[in-house]
Amino acid sequence: MATYYINPTGTNTSPYDTAAKGATSLKQLVQDDGITLTNTDTTYIVGDNGNISEGNAGAIVAGTITKDPASTNKPVVTAAVANTMMHIQSTNCTIKDIYFQTSFTAATTHMITISTNGQDASDLTIDSCTFEATGSNQVSAIDNDKASDNFTLKNCVFINVEAHSSSAYENVVTVESTYSPSNTVIINNSFYNCATFDSTAVNIKMAGIVGSTIQNNIISGGGVGRDCNTSAGGTHNIDYNICHNTTTPFQTLAQQSNEITSDPLYTAPGSGDLTLQSGSPAKDGGTTTTATVDYNGVSRPQGASFDMGAFEFEEIELTCWYYTAKYKGSNRVYRDNGPGDFPKNLTVPANVDTSTGVMIDEGVKIDPSRYTVN
Repeated sequence: MATYYINPTGTNTSPYDTAAKGATSLKQLVQDDGITLTNTDTTYIVGDNGNISEGNAGAIVAGTITKDPASTNKPVVTAAVANTMMHIQSTNCTIKDIYFQTSFTAATTHMITISTNGQDASDLTIDSCTFEATGSNQVSAIDNDKASDNFTLKNCVFINVEAHSSSAYENVVTVESTYSPSNTVIINNSFYNCATFDSTAVNIKMAGIVGSTIQNNIISGGGVGRDCNTSAGGTHNIDYNICHNTTTPFQTLAQQSNEITSDPLYTAPGSGDLTLQSGSPAKDGGTTTTATVDYNGVSRPQGASFDMGAFEFEEIELTCWYYTAKYKGSNRVYRDNGPGDFPKNLTVPANVDTSTGVMIDEGVKIDPSRYTVN
């Protein structure tokens, strides 16, 4: 089993088996050193701010592309020119924990292109990745328009991916084929402000697939929410999706009994935070899927049922030792004699001294990115 490191500060030293000797890009491995990336036992480890963009190198990629396990951050892969960031033209590939970010302008291109030129790209999984574009980008995120068997997209985040009115780029995610492949799975993904080029742009487009599961997705904004054509046959489990603030929430296949158009109540979508607020209809609103952990590795479910979207709402019990918090201007004092439960909505600042307690201004709320106090 081979392991290649891709690291922007690497020295391009064969066999690229450490971060220090890593190739500076996937293009470096494919074009400059002639490595054929077809071994399904190969792992490509991408360092922080790594560049796996192969600039239309036509890479035949198999194996697993993922972040460096020594890093807590997903590596950000950037591109500012109108090139496909990655081509997948081989079987058995997993892309996990990568942050694709573009500053394309009116580029009409794809961030990931799958199974082009008639190549078989079956058994492909894209898991816990982010696809973000800026400005008037006119790009699509994932183009799988010659889809093969067993395509899975789960726990991914899509932000400001505009799409375009051109048929080649009009969808944020496209999975369709004239070859009748089977088993497309699109589960627990979160979209915000995508497919905004015009009212015909689509967030999720699926057609020509024999059997699919499209569940627990949140779509907020854009032209069309999901457009699913099930005429190719097979069993299609399409339900438990939110399509909010779209021109046409559900197209071709009608809205199903557990699909809704309510505001998903993302925490701070304008800042790229698509986690859920505690009152979100997506919380416990999904159904059981094979996405048993979320974008951050949190196990599902945390509540009564799976949440919709890429992020499971995490209820964390805070335990402090001998901590007292008092609201200024009131006589309310909350004490934890270690361990114990605090009331909800009590702020615990990051610099709290748990041995002596801290005074808190009236009306300050808890930071949900840190913890929820029960």
